[in-house]
Amino acid sequence: MGYEGGGNIVSLTIQDFLEATSIYNHSMDLDELLSKNPYEIIPCYGFFPEKTQKEGNLCITFNTGECSYYIFEHLKERIKEGYSIELESALFRNSGTSEFLSADWLRRILQNLNTNLNLGKDKNGLFGKFRGHNLRKLFSTTCRRNITNVVVKADKYSELDVVSIFTGHVPPNMSNSEVYDAVDSEDSFDSYLRKNYEALIPYLTINKEQFSVKEDNKNLENEIIKIKESVDILLNSKNQLVS
Repeated sequence: MGYEGGGNIVSLTIQDFLEATSIYNHSMDLDELLSKNPYEIIPCYGFFPEKTQKEGNLCITFNTGECSYYIFEHLKERIKEGYSIELESALFRNSGTSEFLSADWLRRILQNLNTNLNLGKDKNGLFGKFRGHNLRKLFSTTCRRNITNVVVKADKYSELDVVSIFTGHVPPNMSNSEVYDAVDSEDSFDSYLRKNYEALIPYLTINKEQFSVKEDNKNLENEIIKIKESVDILLNSKNQLVS
């Protein structure tokens, strides 16, 4: 997620979060949702990213149960402190206040982290090592390195590049219309994208002690990783040509 991704997050409302978790049968009731185990809640968000909105690139992505836990805690704290939890209100607010997060929230948080952790600058001496672009690249790379563990769909879309869809890009050699036809119109526990993402959760979770990851058939996996990583190169080249 780059800084543009921070803008996408700022625009999310409590209504969006309830819709993203609707398959968990909470009747669009926030209290009912917050009574569930957050580690078992994997929201599904569908939107058009700010950066690629003009191209109509659909982004369907999720967050881990570990992330849901912190969203739950944030909402519970707001309820406890008496701040607004109306459906149209922002999902995230500044901690301990009634203010919305500003569009540059991610940049400021990462600036503070770089300073407090003394991470310094990148190799060009321009940016702190901990920045939005690096987080987005880490997400993409982590998915691509471990996508071999997903369930493959046995039809003409079996080669669909789900990581591109998770990050709001059109997969190489596909059009927007092909992506729309390939993905399910509604989220479900049998959704191809959901199954892919849930298979990646052990690798995306920060607290690795919650999961034990098996590494079988390493030689074959390494070959597939090389192929998957080449997709990132294609995407980067494509984006540079567009910009």
